[in-house]
Amino acid sequence: MINRYPGKCECCGKRVEAHAGILEHKYGRKFIVWHPACFDSSDNSSYEDRCCGDRAYEDQCADRCGF
Repeated sequence: MINRYPGKCECCGKRVEAHAGILEHKYGRKFIVWHPACFDSSDNSSYEDRCCGDRAYEDQCADRCGF
């Protein structure tokens, strides 16, 4: 999902402008924002499996466990 508001990249800590980054799941009331390049370098899934790769699996497990 694309971010609507500016934020700080979870990986490199630099500013991510609005509509220029990737928005990931939220912790409490806080959303996680990434630069696209930072997100790609931190994701262990292959390009073909990106839509349902490691992050999707971890998020699904966390949701089912109530985290």
